[in-house]
Amino acid sequence: MLTLFRTFNLRYLSKHKLRTATIIFGVSLGIIMVVATMLVNQSILRSYRSLIDTAAGKTGLQVMPNTRSGLPASMVDEVASVKGIKAAVPLVISDTLVSVKDKPDGGLLVYGIDPKKDTAARDYTFTKGRQIKAGETSSIVITKTWADENKLALGDRIGLVGVNGIEKLTIVGLLAETGPGHTNAGQFAVMDITAARYTFNRTGKVDQVDLILKADEKPETVQRRVKALLNGRAEVEIPSARGGDVQKSLDSMAYMLNLAAMLALFVGTFLIFNNLEISVEERRFGISTLRALGLGRRKIFSLVIAEAIMLGFIGSLFGTIVGAGLARVMSGGLTGYILTMEKIRATDFGLTPQILAMGLLMGPLVSALAAIGPATRMLNVAPLEALKPFETAWRPASSTWKLIVSALVFFTGIGIIIAVVALPSMSEGFARDPNQLRNLSMVSIFLSFLGSVLLMPHLLSSSIGRGSVHSFVLRTALDNLRRVPGRTSATVTGMMIALTMMIGMSALVTSMTRLLDDEFNKMLGWDILVQTTFFNGSANVPMTENFGKKLATVKGIKAMTTFTTGYLKINDNNVMLHVLDMNTYFDVNDLIPQDGKHEQMVRDLKKRGTIVVSTMLAKKFGYKKGDIVTLNTPSGKKPFKITALINYFSQEPGILIVGRGDYKEYWKDDAVDGFEMKLEKGQSIAATSKTIKDRWGKSHGIQVREGAEFKKQISGMISQAFSLNNLLVYIALIVAAFGIINSSLISILQRSRELSTLRALGARRRQIKNIIRNEGLIMGGVLGALLGVGLGKSLILVSANTYDLPLAFYVPWPAILIGFAVAIGFTGIGSAIPSKAALKREIVEGLSYE
Repeated sequence: MLTLFRTFNLRYLSKHKLRTATIIFGVSLGIIMVVATMLVNQSILRSYRSLIDTAAGKTGLQVMPNTRSGLPASMVDEVASVKGIKAAVPLVISDTLVSVKDKPDGGLLVYGIDPKKDTAARDYTFTKGRQIKAGETSSIVITKTWADENKLALGDRIGLVGVNGIEKLTIVGLLAETGPGHTNAGQFAVMDITAARYTFNRTGKVDQVDLILKADEKPETVQRRVKALLNGRAEVEIPSARGGDVQKSLDSMAYMLNLAAMLALFVGTFLIFNNLEISVEERRFGISTLRALGLGRRKIFSLVIAEAIMLGFIGSLFGTIVGAGLARVMSGGLTGYILTMEKIRATDFGLTPQILAMGLLMGPLVSALAAIGPATRMLNVAPLEALKPFETAWRPASSTWKLIVSALVFFTGIGIIIAVVALPSMSEGFARDPNQLRNLSMVSIFLSFLGSVLLMPHLLSSSIGRGSVHSFVLRTALDNLRRVPGRTSATVTGMMIALTMMIGMSALVTSMTRLLDDEFNKMLGWDILVQTTFFNGSANVPMTENFGKKLATVKGIKAMTTFTTGYLKINDNNVMLHVLDMNTYFDVNDLIPQDGKHEQMVRDLKKRGTIVVSTMLAKKFGYKKGDIVTLNTPSGKKPFKITALINYFSQEPGILIVGRGDYKEYWKDDAVDGFEMKLEKGQSIAATSKTIKDRWGKSHGIQVREGAEFKKQISGMISQAFSLNNLLVYIALIVAAFGIINSSLISILQRSRELSTLRALGARRRQIKNIIRNEGLIMGGVLGALLGVGLGKSLILVSANTYDLPLAFYVPWPAILIGFAVAIGFTGIGSAIPSKAALKREIVEGLSYE
C-alpha cells in the first residue's frame, strides 16, 4: 500500500507543485486564524493571572473598591481585626503618564506602598540600589527592564503626571525581572504611599488592601467573614480566582474575530474541495484503470483520503506556526480596551497542548471531509463509464430529499436570526447573557452558509441558463455552469463568503459610524475637551475641581462642565459609571431619553438620588424607568431612582450615569477626568485650544482635543477595531480567486473535446476566451454578491440586539462596488490563465484527448 501511495499519490503531487501548494494554503488559511484567535484569548488571560499572581505575592485575599473612587484608609485597620488575618497591607495604585527627560513616554503602573508593611505581602529583588524608605516622598523605584528601555540609571529623575501637575522623582532602585518586577511586563514602579496619595488625589484613601492569612486559615472562610463585615462597601476576592471581567471583555471583542476565523475556514474548505476535485478528475483514468485491474474501492478511497490527510497536516503545521506569530500582532489591536482598563500587557503566546492539538488535527480533518465527495463520486462510477471522455460520462442526478435537507438547513440558520430579533422574550433573555446570543449567531451563520452550499447545486441546475440568451458566448458559459452545478456551487459559495465578509463588515462599520455621528451631533455639544490622556492605551489621570476654576478664566468660554468615568459592580458585572455635573451638563451637552420626555428628565436629574441607565443595561437586569435600584457605594448601600433610559453605545453590560453631587457624597471622591467647554459664538476653537496648551500643557501634562478631531478619532477607532477582519476579507477574496482558477482549469480539462470542436467549427479564439472568462465572472461576482448582502445584514441584527442600539442597515454601496470590482478583477485574472492554457492546445490534440 505504501509503494502504491508513493507511486500513485506522491508522484502526482510532486508533478503539480502549484496545485499542491494551493491545497496547503487553503488549509493554512483557516488554521492561522483559529490558532491566532485562541492564542490571543489565552495570552491575555495568562498575562492577567500573571499580573495578579506576581503583584499579589503572599496575599491570600484582596479588598478592592466596587468603584474607582477608592477605599477609606480606615478600612485597613477595620479588616485587619477580622479573625484569621495575619496582616493588612495598604496600596495606592495608579496607571499614570510619565515623562522622561521632559518628554512624554507613555504609561507606567505605580504602586504606592508602606515600606514597613509591604514586606509581609511581597518580596522585592534589586539589581541595583535599594527600596524606598517610609516618608521618602521624592524617590521612586523602577524595574531594570523599563530603565534599560529608556536609558535610565540610578539618580536620574522622571516625571509622573498627577492631579497637581508633573511631580519629579529620583530613581533610587532597580527591580529585577522576578516577583513584583515582572508586573505589567516591567512597566512598573514603586513609591511611598504618602507621596502617592498626594500625587494621585488619594488623601485619606487606598485603592486596595492585601490580606495575609494565618497559616491554618482557608481563603474562602476568611472571605465570608470580611464580606459580612463590609456589607457591600467593597469587594473581597481571592487573587487566583480573578479574571472573569477580563474574559467578559475578551468575549465581546473576540466575537468578530471568531466569526472571521470560521468564515476563513469555510473559504479554505472550498479551495481544498476544488483542488481535490480537479486532482481526482485528472487521475480519473488512472483510478479507473486500477479498479479495472482489480484494486478494491476501499483501497482507492483510502489512497485519496490519505493524500488529503497528509496535505491537511502540512497545512495545519504551517498554519499553526504562522498563527502563533499573527497572535502577537492581533493582541495589540484586539485588546486596547483591556490593556487600558485592566492594566494587562499580553506577552505569553506559548502554544498549549490543547491549542497545538487543535491546530494540527483540524486541517487533516477538514481536508479528509472535503475529499470524501470527489472520491465517492468517482468510485460510484463504473470503471468502463469512467474511462469515457467527460462529455459522454454519466453524472448523478439531483434528488428531492437532498433538496429538502439543504433547504431545511439553510432556513433553520436564517430562522434563528429572525426569531432572536422578532421574539421579545428571546431578545430579553439574550440581553442578560450576550454570550448565548453570540454562540447562537455563530451557529446561525454556520447553518446559513452550510445550507447555501448544499442548496447551490439545486439552484444553479434549475436557474442558470433558463430563458432566452441570444449571445453565443454567454449561452455557452451558462450551459456549462448549469451542467456541472456541484463544481460551480463550491466556487460560488467560496466567493459568496468572501463578499459576505467584506460587505457585512462594511455594513456594520457604516451603521455604527453613522449611529455614533448621530449621537455625537445630538448629545455632545462641546467644542474643546481637556484631559490628561486620550485613547492612547493609558488610564486617565484625574484632575481637581480647582484646576477647572483656572480653565474657566480663559477668554471666550461660554460654559464648562465636568465628567468622571469609572466602573460599578452590579451582580458581579463591571458596569461603566459616568459621573456628570447635572447643574452644568445641559449647558454644554445633552441626553436623549428613550421616551422623549426631555424636560422632565432634566428636572429630575437635578434632584439628588436619581440616575440614568442605558437601554442595554436595562435589558440585562430588567430595569424600567421609575425603578428604585440599590447601589453599593463606599458609604454603604444607597437607593437611586431611574429617571430615564437612553440609547448609549458602550462596552457590555452597559452604562449608568449618576449626578456629581451624589458621587461626591456617597463615593467620597471629587476627582475630575475631563473638562468639556462650549465657546462663545465666533470664538476661535484653535486659538482657545492653543491658549490652554501654552498655559498648562507642559506643567500639568494635559491634552486638548477639539470636537471635530474627537469624532474623527472615534471613527478611526471603529475602523481600527475591524482592520484585522478586513485583512481576512482580502485573504478570503484571494483564496476565492484561486477557486475560480481551479474551477476554470477543471472545466477546460473536462471539456477539452468540446472546446476543440467549437474551434474546428469556426469559433474564434476571442470567443473561446470570453466563454471561459464569463463563467468566472458569473461565479465570482453576481451570485456571490447577491447572497452576500443578505447574509451580511445578520451582523447588523446581532449587533443591534447585543448593544440594544437602533442600528439601521445601510447598504454599503462603496463596499459592494469595491467587492464587485475586486471579485471581477480577481476572477478575470483567474479565468485568463485557464483560457490561455486552453488556446495553447492544438485542435487535433484536443479532439484526441482522453
